[in-house]
Amino acid sequence: MHNPALSELYHDSSSGVCSQLRHTSTIHPRRPSVFDRHIERQAAVEQ
Repeated sequence: MHNPALSELYHDSSSGVCSQLRHTSTIHPRRPSVFDRHIERQAAVEQ
C-alpha cells in the first residue's frame, strides 16, 4: 500500500542520509553495496 506522506518523509530523510554518506565516504571510503541497499529500501517504501 502506498502512503504518500510516508514516502515524502522517507524521501526527505533519505536525502539527508545520502548526503551524509557521500560526505563521509570522501573521508572513509564505503562499499558501493551500502548505497545499493539504501536505494533498494527507498524504492520499496515508494511502491
